[in-house]
Order: sequence, then structure tokens, then C-alpha cells
Amino acid sequence: MFERFTDRARRVMALSHKAAQKHFHERIGTEHVLIGLLDEEHGVAGNVIRHLELDQGLIRRSFSQMFPDGPEMVTMGRYLHTPNAKKLIDKSIEIARDWDHNYVGTEHLLLAMSKMYECGGAKLLAQCRDGDSGLVATLIDDEMKSLLTSGSKDRAYSERKLDPKATNELVVHTDSPENIILIDLPSESMWQGYVTKKGEFALTPVSPGARKKLLEIAQKCQRQ
Repeated sequence: MFERFTDRARRVMALSHKAAQKHFHERIGTEHVLIGLLDEEHGVAGNVIRHLELDQGLIRRSFSQMFPDGPEMVTMGRYLHTPNAKKLIDKSIEIARDWDHNYVGTEHLLLAMSKMYECGGAKLLAQCRDGDSGLVATLIDDEMKSLLTSGSKDRAYSERKLDPKATNELVVHTDSPENIILIDLPSESMWQGYVTKKGEFALTPVSPGARKKLLEIAQKCQRQ
């Protein structure tokens, strides 16, 4: 089910499982996935939520009010997804495909959720804009397009997981279009995230050797 999900998107799904377990809920719903998106604060979705100033405290309080704890601990085992949660996963994959992305990231989960007006996650997001689900969906959609199409902004984050068989180049986003850098990377490595000329380091290389090389690149960027 999650083959095309980025590591962070998979972590969000794992965190949604923990949220359901913590509140003694029998199934994982879109509301739990939203809590997972909030908890995975370094993902694209987390950055979008902060940039749009969607009140995370309000979302969490509304979660507790709208989805109170169950009466008793749920028997340990595999938690099933609600129909809406399954629809969310399918819609996220569909949105990624529409954008010609070969991966599903936290941004796709958030955008898909915002467009499912009647699901629990969308209703929680709507609390941040006086219950207007349509407005929230439009804001998130506009912000996503801005982030994912503008290579000239340091906040143009990417969770894309590069296929080492397809490429050994990494796009490093910097603060101006002419400074976008392509770095040759070991073909056996896999990377996630970005580095800027300000020396910001948010890549997750697999091998220690690759990590060392990336740190050298980040230090060099800081000196420029």
C-alpha cells in the first residue's frame, strides 16, 4: 500500500497508528493521519501548516473534543483504516500522479485530506478558518503549487526520494534561480531533502560515506 510513500510519509502513517492507539480508538481515520502530519514537523506538510499559520494547538484541542478517547484500551494488533482513510491514501496517490510525481509525500497527504471536506481531518483543519473547509483547501493547494514549482525559494522543500538507478544527481535549491546546483552523488546512495547556500542541512543519505560527503558540501556552501 505504501510502496511509493516517502520515508516521512510512511512515518506519518506510523504516527497515525500511535495516535489511534493513544486515544483508544479502534480504527485509524483521517483525523489520526492529520495528527501524524503535525507530529512529523519536518515534512513538507508540516512546513505548509506553519507557513499558513494553521493553529496546531487549536487542531489538537478540536481533535480531543470531536474524537474523545475510547472507553478502554484497544486490543493490540493491526489497526484497520476507516473508509475515509483508505480514500485519503488513494487520493494522495492520484494527486501525486496528476503532478507527475513518482512518489507520495506528506504534501500529497495534506492536500488530499483538505479536499475531502467531510472527513475528520478536513473538519479539524477547517477549525483554523472558522469552519470553512473550502477556504482551507484553496490555501493549501495554492501554497503547495508555490512550494513545489518555485526553485528560486529556499522554502521550496522536496521530499522526493531519488531512484539511484535513474539518476545520481541531486538538485540543491538556493536563494536564486541561477544558483541552483547539481551535485554528482554516488549512484548507490539515496537522498532526501535539500541543502541551501546558507548551509541548511536537511538531507538523509543512506550510507555513512555519503553522509560525510554531504556534510562537506554543506560546509562549502556556508563559505560561499
